Amino acid sequence: MATTPASRTNAPGSATAPRAAGDVWSDFAAELAVLTELARTADTAEAFYSEALRRTAAALAAEGGAVWSIQKDGRLRQVTLISPADRPGDFSQRVRHEELLASVAQSGKPRVLAANSEAEDPSASNPLPYTLIVAPVTPPRSEVAALIELMLQPGAAPSAYRGAEQLLCAVCEVAADHHTLSDLGELRSVCQDQRRLLTLAERVHGGLSLNHTAAAIANEARSAIGCGRVSVLERRGGGSRLLSISGVDRPDRRSRTLRGLQELAAVCCRLGDPLYLSEDQDEALPQASDALHRHADEANARQVAVVPLLGAGADEETPPIVGALVAENFTGADTLLARDRVAEVARICGVALGNALEHEATPLIGLTRSLRGVTRPSAMGRGAIAATALALAGAALLFVPAELRIDARGELQPAERRNIFAPGDGVVQQIAVEHGEQVAAGDLLIELRDPQLDLELNRIEGQRQTTQRQLEAVRATRSSIDTRSADRAEAYRLSAEEQQLGQRLKSLDAQRDLLLEQQRSLSVTSPVDGMVVTWELEDSLRGRPVERGQNLMSVADTAGEWRVELQLPDDRIGYLIDAQREDVGKPLQVEYRLGSQEEGFFRGEVARISERADAPARGAADGSERTIDVVVTPQAGDLSAENPEVRPGASVRARVLCGEHSLGYVLTHDLVNALRVWWEF
Repeated sequence: MATTPASRTNAPGSATAPRAAGDVWSDFAAELAVLTELARTADTAEAFYSEALRRTAAALAAEGGAVWSIQKDGRLRQVTLISPADRPGDFSQRVRHEELLASVAQSGKPRVLAANSEAEDPSASNPLPYTLIVAPVTPPRSEVAALIELMLQPGAAPSAYRGAEQLLCAVCEVAADHHTLSDLGELRSVCQDQRRLLTLAERVHGGLSLNHTAAAIANEARSAIGCGRVSVLERRGGGSRLLSISGVDRPDRRSRTLRGLQELAAVCCRLGDPLYLSEDQDEALPQASDALHRHADEANARQVAVVPLLGAGADEETPPIVGALVAENFTGADTLLARDRVAEVARICGVALGNALEHEATPLIGLTRSLRGVTRPSAMGRGAIAATALALAGAALLFVPAELRIDARGELQPAERRNIFAPGDGVVQQIAVEHGEQVAAGDLLIELRDPQLDLELNRIEGQRQTTQRQLEAVRATRSSIDTRSADRAEAYRLSAEEQQLGQRLKSLDAQRDLLLEQQRSLSVTSPVDGMVVTWELEDSLRGRPVERGQNLMSVADTAGEWRVELQLPDDRIGYLIDAQREDVGKPLQVEYRLGSQEEGFFRGEVARISERADAPARGAADGSERTIDVVVTPQAGDLSAENPEVRPGASVRARVLCGEHSLGYVLTHDLVNALRVWWEF
């Protein structure tokens, strides 16, 4: 039974007493409108109740307040609190206070209790030094969902407390609407989940093809779970095999990430329990924890869930584990993996995967699919028409002639082209030309410098000067010697030394001339008139060391004739040789198109076929075949330097015409050649 606020109090409150109800209602209408809007828009109950309690306490001049939610087990959980500074914290008072709240929750009616009121029934006592108003939040056709309590200063008129009670009940009605709207939102979410699961079940059970079913599970489960990636793996003995990954058509099964996925799925299948990891926290057994963390580190996954997929198991008490489903999130923006949802998706997908695996294991299933419609009566007439069409097609393949065309690729080059090679070892000191520049024969192209050559030239010049001075000294000495017989020995010695120095000076002069000739040869000039066709000379040669015989650039006569240089795989050159053998003396015709040309063809003739096969270029893909060069002479007037598409190195697509053969051979000559090689070797 509620007690009046004036029944008992220890001291009058020093704070402002509650305002009269008549004065509050006009101001509180706006607050109720705000709370009504908040009830519709708040994301969580905590956000709504925090704002509602703050506004209500401010409007009623309350010293404090709290909101309590009623749990499913009947216990109270504090949602939010505005605590007065002098609120007592005695344990016995808290117990009596909780009994009071439980009594209000049970009765479903609001209650006003005076400060420090005592009663025989503990649930009717208020141990707090504030007048307490407690009102229940009761959604329609439901039990009490929450309690809102306010702590008011004692000493006000009873009408003020009755008005505050009425206002608090109005707030509780708004809160009840919030619970109703929240329940409605949860119901909508459940309905959406059910529709999503129904769509998932329809699509994963839409066929029995293993590849189709695995792809449908991976892509549809990713949408149903709301995660970053889903992988589907089948169980194979003690291991597992990846079937499909959402968003990936052809996964690289040799990658470390996919091998980690298969290891993780194998562990899950052996244990028979789901594995979860979130933000480096897992709840797995030690033997599975290592695999979980290794895969998360390798794939940069923030969350990982591995759930075993159970088949139908109609004849067994425990459904068999047919595979595993792995769900992963990679960024913090992804939603948390809901375990219940992952388990529900796995339950639906496990049956579909089990059915597909069982269907795939049926003997002669491929032949059964092919013959499925043959036995229908309506198919007999279509079968006869199809047999007639096949017979006519076979006759056409055998007797209708067609031109055998061998496709090839190559490039366009001027007929007159000279490669410029380094005459010796050195460093590129000067580049006198650039790409596209016209040069004449004898024009300077590149200036090289050989430090070793300069050093050797300086050494020879020093020795030569030393020898020259020695020779001059010997000659001066000879001219000053007395020619008497006593000095003949010395004269002979000086004469011999003079001859020796003269011979050495001649040798040094010859060496110097040779070195000077080598130094002059480092100035590379153009051997012909033409255009520099090498690209980016400055970037590739400036300041770079080069070796003797290294190709530096190319000069081509772009104003003259052109030719097409094709590269044919050596296993296809036989078609050209056979065609030449059949028409001796008649050149093979070629149709070709420049890489930038969209329609039409140029024509030409095979001028020369190389006698040797070239190895694949350095940096070519593994498995590249050896090629044979085929030089094609274009028809006169087809190619001109004035055409902007005609440029050195332009790509060319060509077809070499190798005579008429049966249509079947033209269409299947590659297969026929492969079968012949297989049979012979």
